[in-house]
Amino acid sequence: MITPFRESQEQARDIIETEGEFFLVYVKCSLEEAERRDPKGLYAAARADNIDRFTGVNHPFQPPLNPYVTVDTQFMTVKQCVERVLNSLFEASFSPNTNGGYCFPITEERESRIVSSLKQLEHLE
Repeated sequence: MITPFRESQEQARDIIETEGEFFLVYVKCSLEEAERRDPKGLYAAARADNIDRFTGVNHPFQPPLNPYVTVDTQFMTVKQCVERVLNSLFEASFSPNTNGGYCFPITEERESRIVSSLKQLEHLE
């Protein structure tokens, strides 16, 4: 879930922690770099006032205060970012499963309820 405000970050944490563990990853990138990478021209459209509430252009963004891990995509490769996140998950005691991924202490039903709750929050902002 993308959470541009600290309040929504805490709401996501509150919802998820009722069902399992919360692991906040801050995927960091400067606005200039995000605009440079933009294949759909969304930043240009937002700057031309054709998109309302576009995070970073005409709508604020608040970096998280206490992410579990930060990956700076402007200075790290995708592979380095993935490795940092996976290493952080391992250090946080999320154990690898037989498919080489990670097991989270959550059922599909609980995940579905959490996703529904988060989607409802998105409509409130």
